[in-house]
Amino acid sequence: MTVNGITKQTHFSDLLESVMQKSIPEREKTVAVLLSGGMDSVSLALSAQRIGKQVHAYSFYCDDSPSYDSLKAQDVSAEFGFEFTPINVSTDNLRSDFIRLANTYRCRKKTHFETTFPMMYVLPKIQEQIVLVGIGADGHFGMNKSAMMHHIRPKEKFDKLRHTVFHGPDNPNRTDGEPVHPTSDRRFLQMLCDENARRLLMPYTFTEIFDYFIQFEWDEIHKPQQKYLVRKCYPELEGLQIKPHLNYQLVSGVSKAFERLLDDPEINFANRSRIMDICRDWHYAISAA
Repeated sequence: MTVNGITKQTHFSDLLESVMQKSIPEREKTVAVLLSGGMDSVSLALSAQRIGKQVHAYSFYCDDSPSYDSLKAQDVSAEFGFEFTPINVSTDNLRSDFIRLANTYRCRKKTHFETTFPMMYVLPKIQEQIVLVGIGADGHFGMNKSAMMHHIRPKEKFDKLRHTVFHGPDNPNRTDGEPVHPTSDRRFLQMLCDENARRLLMPYTFTEIFDYFIQFEWDEIHKPQQKYLVRKCYPELEGLQIKPHLNYQLVSGVSKAFERLLDDPEINFANRSRIMDICRDWHYAISAA
């Protein structure tokens, strides 16, 4: 099978390096990578290094408590010679930060608030022009609970899920090398990058990457190990034990910190028992204003 010249025999890392080589100007000698403890961001960092870029890795943790992500990012950076900047995100101003997220960025869902919150502190610290992130990777892998229960087999179901996630990559208006799914996560991060005059680059959302993964069944991607189709391209990671990755807002404790807002009458003006409802209340109130 060939999709736009891409076959199953194509080495994934070769493809990733190719799209990054075309997307990162030659003059940019160093790139920033938002590095977590997961395979997606690590693959971006290693691929950037392979094409001759110096990597400056950034990771965050909350309230002076390093997380698994930040510690693993530090380990990976030390192993491969990346410059590493850990960023401590304070939750002391969570009330005002929440209001800013609602008013300025128009966050709507709980995940929008919680994933955008730490990035308000991270993006201003980034020195480089190009910011590489692993957003979009999950859309190829079908790893969430709903997908694994209902959508990964047969391949036709898995294909339908991936086409839905990526908003119809067969759209005739698409352009090779451009992102094919403007996810909500991307929208908020894009706003922050624009504010800080940084260019957001999400290689996992590029059409070439979609065209590669859509050829495979779920088991071909994940057997004998989760994300094996990607992992096997980076054998140098074998000793570092890159684990299955949880959402960074959970690993870092952001979600737990947001629970404090339940006791804040200014934020929880409808006396809700769930943060997701508070977020929805604020979205509706601001939209109606």
